[in-house]
Amino acid sequence: MVAARAHLYLGGGETCRLVRSSQQGTALILQVLLQGRLRTLVVKQHGPTPAQTTVRALFEIHETLRAQDPRCADLLPPILGYDEVLNFTVREYVAGVPLLVVLRRALLSRRLTNAERYLRMAADALSAINAHPAADSALPRKAKDNRTTLSSIAISLRTTGLSMDEFGSLPPEIERRLPTSFWDARGDRLLLCDTQPKNVIVANDLTLRFIDLGYLEGHPAMALAAFLVALDRLGLRTPSSRRLRVLESWKRIVVDTYRASPDADSVSGLVLYYPFILLQHLERHLAARPAFSAYLKHYYGKRLRHFAASLTDAPFFASTRSTPRR
Repeated sequence: MVAARAHLYLGGGETCRLVRSSQQGTALILQVLLQGRLRTLVVKQHGPTPAQTTVRALFEIHETLRAQDPRCADLLPPILGYDEVLNFTVREYVAGVPLLVVLRRALLSRRLTNAERYLRMAADALSAINAHPAADSALPRKAKDNRTTLSSIAISLRTTGLSMDEFGSLPPEIERRLPTSFWDARGDRLLLCDTQPKNVIVANDLTLRFIDLGYLEGHPAMALAAFLVALDRLGLRTPSSRRLRVLESWKRIVVDTYRASPDADSVSGLVLYYPFILLQHLERHLAARPAFSAYLKHYYGKRLRHFAASLTDAPFFASTRSTPRR
C-alpha cells in the first residue's frame, strides 16, 4: 500500500515501482523506482509514545519545528506522510552511518578525532532542538515536576538492589545541590524521545540527522542525560580502563559543548537527570539480562559512584550555582 502511494509522498506524478523491501529494526525499508531514479523510504509504525501523541499530531509538531528553525530543518528529516488508521509515518531514508557505529570504531582503533568532532556536533544539535518551548506545539502537557523525578531515583535505588549504605544519601545530596525554584518547576521544552547515538546518523555529507522522530515535554537535561548514558553503555561489553577513560572524556566534551550553547543553564539539571536516566537503564538491563545482574550492578554502580564524586570533587556536573543550597 505504501509503495502504491510512494509517488504521492515523493511529489512525483508517476506511479512508483517497488524494487525491494526489507525490515530494519521496527521500520520497513522500501526501495522504489520513480522517474528512473531509485528512492528509499522508511515506514515506521508507531506504538504508544510517552506523550501519547497521534501520528497526525507527530507530523504537525515535527514539521512546525522544522519550519520555525532552519537548524532543526537540517537536523530532522521531513516526514513525507502518515496514515492515521495504520498509525505509521513515512520519511525518506538518510544514507550514512549511525553515530554509534562511528564511536565504536573509534574506541577500537584509538583514532578519536572524528568521534570527538561528531560529539561536539551532536551536543550543538541537541541544544538547538531543546531550545523550543513545548507550549508552542500541540504536545499534551504531561511532564512531571522535578521533585517527582527525584523521588523516582530513591525508588530505583531500592528496586535495583544497589547498596543503600553507599547510595542512600544520594537523593538528599542531589536536592541540596539545586535551588528551590528548580524543584518547584517542571520541564517545559520540546524534546526528542530518544537521543541515543544509535538514532543519530552521520550522513554522507558528514552532517548529523536525528532519525527517531517522537517528542515529549521535559527538561532539556533529560535529553542530554540520555545521550551521556548511551555513551556509558559503550563500555559495558569491554570495560577496559583505557576505554572508560575515553568515554569519560567524551562525556565531558558533550557537556562542555552544551555548556557553551545559549541553553547553558540547562546543564545544571544533569545533577538530577543523569542519575535518573542511568538508573532507568540499569532497571531495564536487569529485567532483560537477569543472569548478568551482578556485573550490571557493578558497572552501573561504578558510573553512579563517579557521578556522586563529581558533585563535590569535580566540575563535570557542577550546578550553575556557585555554592550548594543549605
